[in-house]
Amino acid sequence: MNTYAIIDSSNIVANFIVWDGVSDWTPDEGFTAVQVDRADIGGTYDPVKNIVIPPCPGTDFTYDEANNVWIAPVQAPPGDPVKVTP
Repeated sequence: MNTYAIIDSSNIVANFIVWDGVSDWTPDEGFTAVQVDRADIGGTYDPVKNIVIPPCPGTDFTYDEANNVWIAPVQAPPGDPVKVTP
């Protein structure tokens, strides 16, 4: 069984399912199922990297595309990182 993000035409994750990929099932009209490692509702599917970028966790966070993480606007104290990984 694998995780599939159910994405709309704007690549926004509307839902996700665990599916074997072969059973008789299709997403509703206007949606597509894509196999991913992790999916967050409201996240954005990146078809080039085949990942779901989670929704921004707060004001002024910056997305680090090289590492696929959100970076907090204020540096976290040592030993207490504030990162959200996809």
